[in-house]
Amino acid sequence: MILFVLNMTVKAQIGYAQQTKQVDPVKPVTDEDWAKHAAYYNYKVLDKDTVFMMADSVPQFPGGNDSLFYFIQKYVKITNIKESLQKGNGHATALIGFYVAKDGSLIDIQVEKGFSPDVDKEALHVVSIMPKWKPAIIYGRKVCMQMVFPITFVR
Repeated sequence: MILFVLNMTVKAQIGYAQQTKQVDPVKPVTDEDWAKHAAYYNYKVLDKDTVFMMADSVPQFPGGNDSLFYFIQKYVKITNIKESLQKGNGHATALIGFYVAKDGSLIDIQVEKGFSPDVDKEALHVVSIMPKWKPAIIYGRKVCMQMVFPITFVR
């Protein structure tokens, strides 16, 4: 029997403006306020879209973590990684990174730190067929955000 363990690690904090009380969270945020505080969240530009490392609300798999666990269990092909699990003393972890775009699609999916070619390939396969996520939110606006999480396969 194989048990799947998924640990999500995202860098998320309460919005800078709310922490410093420079923007009232009840009032609509103006473009001027957005421009003033967006630099705090800004990480890098990907295909002319700003990528953020922090957000007021982080991206979520549709249905939450329980649905994410179910999705992984349903679509992982255990036969592809049995040998690696035996070599890895019963467990194997692949650290997968990707971006959740404004529309919720997953882009630039890659292995950040791998275990073995077959485990990495299986982890990439599962993430690449995932449905669109709920995107990150900053000041009520959908933004692109970087995500990194390890997928651990345990025998």
